[in-house]
Amino acid sequence: MTSTGVRPASSAKNKINFSAEVTATLKNKVQEHNAKASDGRKATLGMLKAVYRRGAGAYSSSHRLGTDRNQWAMARVNAFLRLLRTGRPANSNYVQDNDLLPHGHPKSSKASASVEFNSEDNDIFAELLSEEDYESPEHALVAMAELSTLSYEGIPALRAAWMRGVRDNESPFDRAAVLASALDKSKDSDLLPKNLR
Repeated sequence: MTSTGVRPASSAKNKINFSAEVTATLKNKVQEHNAKASDGRKATLGMLKAVYRRGAGAYSSSHRLGTDRNQWAMARVNAFLRLLRTGRPANSNYVQDNDLLPHGHPKSSKASASVEFNSEDNDIFAELLSEEDYESPEHALVAMAELSTLSYEGIPALRAAWMRGVRDNESPFDRAAVLASALDKSKDSDLLPKNLR
């Protein structure tokens, strides 16, 4: 796997933190799921944390009225567990977390995964793949947003950095990746919304 070295930014701003209560809930979901799951359909805490983090980030751009960030993220975890268990999502449009499924799962998209798991401590670490490993520029931009503290709110800024790369005859992928990893140290930091700087 080729990497540009982009990893989640260290800034605590906009970072999804896991309270003891959320962590305990996710651990319980792993135990309950795995008690009934067949081989190749087991969940890990790292998987569920990744799904929860994505759901919490997505809450900023879309959510059902009357739900809070935790409820939205936990609903995504439940949808993922259903997909993992049955092999089919309740909503056929739900494909955002297929890269988190085990290799042998029928819906797994490990070839385009941007998240890997440390099986010893069930934690996750993230790494950006090389440009040619993404299906489209949009797929790469979403991965960059997920790997940084930008979350989905930062996708418009990453998209604009990509376009500046095109305009300036630079690698658009590298230009957006630098913004995702360096944030305010990037020459495109002016693109970030004030709450993400």
